[in-house]
Amino acid sequence: METLVMEKLSASQYGFLVALICSVGGLLFGYDIAVISGAVQYFSAYFDLSPAMVGWGVSSALIGCMAGAGIASSLSEKYGRKKVLHLSAILFAVSAIGSSMPDTFSELVIYRIVGGFGMGLSSMIVPVYLSEISPSDKRGFYGSFNQVMITFGILCTYFVNYVIVSGRGLDWLVETAWRWMFFGELIPAAVLAIAAFFLPESPRWLVQQKRSAEAKAILAKANGDEKAPVILNEIEVDISRTTTSKKGIYEAGLGKVLWMAIAVACLSQATGINVIIYYTTVLLNSIGTGDGGTTLWGDVFFQNVLIGVVCFSAAIVAAKNADKLGRRPMMIWGSLIVAATIILVGLAVLTSNTGIWLLAVIMTYLFVFGSTCGPLPWVIAAEICPNSHRNRIVSKSTLLFWFTNVIVAQTFPMMNDSPWLQEHFNGSFPFFIYGIFSLMLAYICYRYLPETKGKTVEEIYQEFLPETAQPVSNEVTP
Repeated sequence: METLVMEKLSASQYGFLVALICSVGGLLFGYDIAVISGAVQYFSAYFDLSPAMVGWGVSSALIGCMAGAGIASSLSEKYGRKKVLHLSAILFAVSAIGSSMPDTFSELVIYRIVGGFGMGLSSMIVPVYLSEISPSDKRGFYGSFNQVMITFGILCTYFVNYVIVSGRGLDWLVETAWRWMFFGELIPAAVLAIAAFFLPESPRWLVQQKRSAEAKAILAKANGDEKAPVILNEIEVDISRTTTSKKGIYEAGLGKVLWMAIAVACLSQATGINVIIYYTTVLLNSIGTGDGGTTLWGDVFFQNVLIGVVCFSAAIVAAKNADKLGRRPMMIWGSLIVAATIILVGLAVLTSNTGIWLLAVIMTYLFVFGSTCGPLPWVIAAEICPNSHRNRIVSKSTLLFWFTNVIVAQTFPMMNDSPWLQEHFNGSFPFFIYGIFSLMLAYICYRYLPETKGKTVEEIYQEFLPETAQPVSNEVTP
């Protein structure tokens, strides 16, 4: 099917279409993480949940994400990237149906965990696949497709939520609205399940399976006939090095690569971004940007849509600039501005100087994060790893990425509703914590992250190895 549809496309058209189809997994990712923001206040009222249980209702999906990310590596090594994408689509569909019709809170949690498992699979496999299929000069651009589609999924979710709640009475919202919000995920899940049939398998995975002829054909479609043999040889040499998949990560001298991937993944989430995404409606109400829906601009669900537009626009900016400006300066300056804006939110909440103006600050935070610290850690984590250990390293960093998400999602409502913290910080404490982590991310990127733009995947990881351990050059053409 892939050949019939794509065989007449140019290399650039082929690469673009493949990246776009694969990134539908990112759209599902975005829908699933954002749908909770509109649903949480209503299912919390329906099931009469405590603050800790609200946190569990939000973070339960992230437990599934951790499990999915943890097993994604072994599944994709055995069955290939394409089949894992199909599995994630099925899990998203099951979650969408089950989450829309639970009779108890426990049932809702179970189906959210199922959907989280699908998120964990797609969050690991999509960036790996994109890094393996993309030409080196477009890897940042194609790699950012994942974040573009994540933010498009977020925007779609916010719009769907806004349409669902508009003009509805409170009783219907508490009883029914959140069910339709969850059910809407079935549409993108079906899209991914169908679209994945048109994807080729990862050429690097095919080489690992001793299917070099198939890999060469795919590389020719994505890179052109002249470059395909060079890139194929590069992959084969890299896989055959002494740093092979039979060695452990530390035994292969890749400890620094692992910890760099973990650091950028985890600290990017410790900036508080998913507090904004998961608890958008609750947060905007609590800091006073809304007016109870008496005006369009004061309707927090409409403000959600504006936030979705900002996030989507930021991801497009990232896709256009990742290969021009470079990953390192974008990460450093991005995390510094993110720190400044989230600390400003904390100061505003601390001094009770809140209002609609604060929405502009939050949008600035989201735009900067979405164009730097949001998409680039996914690109960086995948591209600094050699072929032989990429799945294992990205899987571990993704697992800890989701663990950080669990901690942030679980602790925010507990901190926000803590009487002692409210008395002493007036609800601002979490924002100062997120600001500190943002500054830590800036420092680590400044101190330890090398520039990766324009280099092949096989060249990049060599910068993390001691000089005495440098592999033999492969005469790579970036």
